[in-house]
Amino acid sequence: AYNSKVQSGTLDTKDKEENLYLDFSILVATYNIDPDDKSGQKANIQKLYIDNKDNLANIGFSFNTDKTSMTFDKTIDMTTASFKNAYQTLFGSDSVFGKGLSEYSKKAFYRIIKPEKLGVSIIDEQV
Repeated sequence: AYNSKVQSGTLDTKDKEENLYLDFSILVATYNIDPDDKSGQKANIQKLYIDNKDNLANIGFSFNTDKTSMTFDKTIDMTTASFKNAYQTLFGSDSVFGKGLSEYSKKAFYRIIKPEKLGVSIIDEQV
């Protein structure tokens, strides 16, 4: 949703602090998912992140040495070409990373919550 603002350099403080930082903290939490993950998607999600580690680094994410956890640096300069290019690659329309993350998250959600038993499809509406 913010790619056009990232690319044009028109992100304001509210966009960053109330939206991107929240979204990025969710990405960190998704990577750092419970090691006893019952959804069966942890390995897939973490592989997706590791496969994209260079682009993630360009937007402020870093892994610990054994890649068991990840953090986000809020001081990253969001106006640089490397940030913009990496953001476009990761979150632009038709991005492999964005689609993969959505798909793995959807599968994890369905395995844990089992909304089909309730007759609803919540995640499809959000993704």
